[in-house]
Amino acid sequence: MLGLNLITSAIALASMPMWVSAQIQNPQSCVTSYNGNTDYFPVKANHTDTSVFTITYNNNYKTLTDVKNNLTYVLYMCGTPAPVNPNAAAIISIPVTHVGTEDTTSLTFLEMLGVRQTIKYTTDPGFITSPCIRKLNIPQFASTPTDAQMSNVNVTFSWRTPNVNSTKIVRFPATSSTTSLQRYQWIHFLGAFFNKEDRANTVASTIADDYNCIKQKAAAAATSQPATVFANYYSGTWTLGSAYTRAYVSDAGGNAAPSNTTAAQTFDYSTQSAFISLLQNTSDIIYTGDITLDAFYQNLNISSLTAASTNNAYPWKVNGALWNVNRVTNNLATANAWFEQAVAWENVVLADLVKVLHPTALSQYSRVFLRDLDANEEQLKLNPSTDCSTDDLSKVLVAPAVCASQQVAWHGDGTGTGNAALGMPSGRALAITLSAVASAILLLA
Repeated sequence: MLGLNLITSAIALASMPMWVSAQIQNPQSCVTSYNGNTDYFPVKANHTDTSVFTITYNNNYKTLTDVKNNLTYVLYMCGTPAPVNPNAAAIISIPVTHVGTEDTTSLTFLEMLGVRQTIKYTTDPGFITSPCIRKLNIPQFASTPTDAQMSNVNVTFSWRTPNVNSTKIVRFPATSSTTSLQRYQWIHFLGAFFNKEDRANTVASTIADDYNCIKQKAAAAATSQPATVFANYYSGTWTLGSAYTRAYVSDAGGNAAPSNTTAAQTFDYSTQSAFISLLQNTSDIIYTGDITLDAFYQNLNISSLTAASTNNAYPWKVNGALWNVNRVTNNLATANAWFEQAVAWENVVLADLVKVLHPTALSQYSRVFLRDLDANEEQLKLNPSTDCSTDDLSKVLVAPAVCASQQVAWHGDGTGTGNAALGMPSGRALAITLSAVASAILLLA
């Protein structure tokens, strides 16, 4: 099987039109002879959802507006006049070449843009899952970035809101999106800083098309709509769902619990009895924090559910459908891919949900983020020395296309053995499928 897949991939690669590598790109170096009539950004972002952010283009500058936080950033082509905008949170010369990241939500986007090596400072490396970013041994920001650190970057992508004293801070609120197929679009936002609209468009198209393909497979395979709840426990309160997780459940062919409400609501249960009552009609529970099985039951304040009569009251227990989102961590067990890769890979999140709700829809797919907590399923712990197979860390992380290939690779060049550790047959893990080859060619162009 491995040999056949590799031969098929080689044939596909050989048959790809050579003009792909000559695609139009926005400039990657400064303008040396400015002309006010020249459009310096021939490639525009294919971004149409203006509910989260907007991008508008002028000849030599772009204006990005974070709609939710009412923040505007002006990005102008280096070597051209800087525009004046007194309302801008920051006016930044592009393409940026030195960046900082104060949280992990931007990292996978940056890897898919092929700008991993522009990262000069990060958050605590212990919070990072990506083996290739950890392999770079990037220095850590101070808890409050120092003047010296900030002087070494063009921009820092952060959870913080910029102020007049931090004009290099750009807030990156990808996790604030309120429905499915919004988070991945933030690659357009980041791509604009690097003049990488071409790659951002390719990645966004791959993820969106794949998401919709998976959604169609789920609809075709579904014979029921299992009641499914995303849950988290903190300080005595159980929180159920959010707008985007409820949308994921619906798109995966499930019924987001509680069912007697709109998809935009989140429910808090401060009493155990109310939450336990809901669980009696729930088929699948997805816990969105790190927790052990014993701690889960302890927080529920119920027994380990070993008695048959008790089991029958909880469909999720009967079905063995108690999931955690920590199947992939770093080798230190201090970082969880759900809070890093899952932000960008909405298609993979959906594939995981479809796999647990309607397994036949993706028969050869192996879950990435969702871990069988009831069975104490083994975790995949990504190690920089073994799970970043490329020495060329400038290579892009290829956006996964699950619907066609039913595999996800974690290596810097989009190939490797990551899926073998996830339970994939070795032939499928090592073979570069046709869809992966096509994505790699487009992204590396």
